[in-house]
Amino acid sequence: MQAIQVKFLGPTNVRGSRYKAWAQAGSVTLSSDHALNPSGNARKAAEALATKLGWTYGELIEGGLPNGDYVFTFNHSLNRVDRKARLNWQDGEVVYCCKLVESRGNDNVSHDPVTIANYLRLQASSAYRDGEIDIAARLGEAATAINHDGRSKHAPDWNRALAVFDGIEA
Repeated sequence: MQAIQVKFLGPTNVRGSRYKAWAQAGSVTLSSDHALNPSGNARKAAEALATKLGWTYGELIEGGLPNGDYVFTFNHSLNRVDRKARLNWQDGEVVYCCKLVESRGNDNVSHDPVTIANYLRLQASSAYRDGEIDIAARLGEAATAINHDGRSKHAPDWNRALAVFDGIEA
């Protein structure tokens, strides 16, 4: 499973504003639909990429990155481990994220380090929006330890990623 990242591209002298959706498997760029808000345009681009790549895995879950980009991932496989993990930050999601890192994705579902890091970044964005700043920072730090730049160019530091969860009481 790969995350889909979506970026807003402002207008130029030649083209109007657009949204570019990309994943490791490919990309697509759509003109802005002025009837939609930014989130709606980002979702439309992510869905177009998923359709182009033949990805029909279920519901797309939306999040945001610190640079303002949107990120989407499918809700199907991560919830196979524990569908009840989404209770709330203290009781569910942090525990689930920690377990996912501990298992290094070995939960009978194929997760590469990039996917796990992107999932942690998605959850960090959600925690930040919910006012859980410390948890958001720790999830972001764990994601960086696993995969510092959104690509698989270095070996994941799983021990460093696990260490950031020590200060979170769940």
